[in-house]
Amino acid sequence: MAQTNMALDDSLATPGTIETSSETMRAFLACFTTRGQGVWRDYRGELLVAERSAGASDSVDVGIGAAMVGDGNNNVLFNNSEVVNLAISANSSGNPRIDTVCVHLDLTQTDGDDTCQLVVVEGTPAGSPSPPSLTQGENEYYMPLADVAVADGFTSITDSEITDRRAYASEQNTPNTISQTADISYTTTTLKTHTDFDFYGNASSLYRVWFNLVINTSSSADFKAAFTGPSGMTYEGGIFYLQGGSTYEFKQHDEGTTPILNGDGDEQILVGSFVIKTSTTPGVIAAQFAQNIASGTSYMRKESFMLWEDIT
Repeated sequence: MAQTNMALDDSLATPGTIETSSETMRAFLACFTTRGQGVWRDYRGELLVAERSAGASDSVDVGIGAAMVGDGNNNVLFNNSEVVNLAISANSSGNPRIDTVCVHLDLTQTDGDDTCQLVVVEGTPAGSPSPPSLTQGENEYYMPLADVAVADGFTSITDSEITDRRAYASEQNTPNTISQTADISYTTTTLKTHTDFDFYGNASSLYRVWFNLVINTSSSADFKAAFTGPSGMTYEGGIFYLQGGSTYEFKQHDEGTTPILNGDGDEQILVGSFVIKTSTTPGVIAAQFAQNIASGTSYMRKESFMLWEDIT
């Protein structure tokens, strides 16, 4: 599958195979060096919209590339690992129109495959048409890539009808990386502080944290995650995605809640990104994990890692 979200690919040849060297994972890690929304610069084709490579037709191609999509509070990584051809609807209105090619983020979707996709938003025909208005909210966000001038009665779209609208994510310093040194087992529902995943938080600061966890649960055990820290520390929201076997689950992490992900007995990858806010008290911030339903033994594999940065 060409279009994937949160650095996870649902086209693994063997269910439960850990995707540590895939194109998608490389894009995910690369996007850690960018801040905010936008297309990742110099990654493959940078999601360039162009006329159909096999010959101009009533469609456009979107190139390989990756982007962080969202309103700044709940950003999702979108990775396009193959050229995607998108159809442009016929126009027999008597007037021209302008369509916009976008990456569409929909956080109301529970199926991760549909969370973030390339789409064409059709404009309204007019004597002097304007691009369509785009929803750009917390739970639904359209990131424009290009406008397409659609003439009345057109038969093909060429590069001359395409206007680039890509905005690039700005560069930043590479976040701090914390690696896990050995497999860790979990047998109860009591949250256990991770022995490797911790860092010191300054007073009155904001931290963005990402983690990529390789976990294994029994068929009935769920897996939950949380953070402990100095007095007054709060969650500012985030997003989580679990992939493995036949399970693809996407959840929005609301303020003050503990994310719970379903397990199905296979090796799975849990990816998360969220913001932590400290109060006037500094101290160590540490990740905690446990089973949500006690059943057998769950494992977090040594391939797991966490990244964090101060975004105050």
